[in-house]
Amino acid sequence: SPEEVQLLRRAQEENVIDESNIWDAAEDFLLSLIAIPRFQLRLKIWDFVNSFEEKFEHVARDVKGISKGCDCLLTSMRMRHLLGVALRAGNFLNGGTPRGRADGFA
Repeated sequence: SPEEVQLLRRAQEENVIDESNIWDAAEDFLLSLIAIPRFQLRLKIWDFVNSFEEKFEHVARDVKGISKGCDCLLTSMRMRHLLGVALRAGNFLNGGTPRGRADGFA
């Protein structure tokens, strides 16, 4: 967080590093990390790149399922029959309107 970065930078300025006073490995790593320009953005991008394939596979499975469902609907004779019945019912109900015969596509 930005507060932690400020604390580390303040500690780095206030403390003199010599043979008797050294940073632990974790603090040394974090100080090296915050010295990199725009390190937070770079870490976010690195996380995105590392997790992209997993997220993509999850979305790809969903897309395959939706595509398979669409193919089933497009090739289903029962769905074609059901839509035909709905069209005929709509044409019948529209037959007596003041605008005349407003049939749908047959």
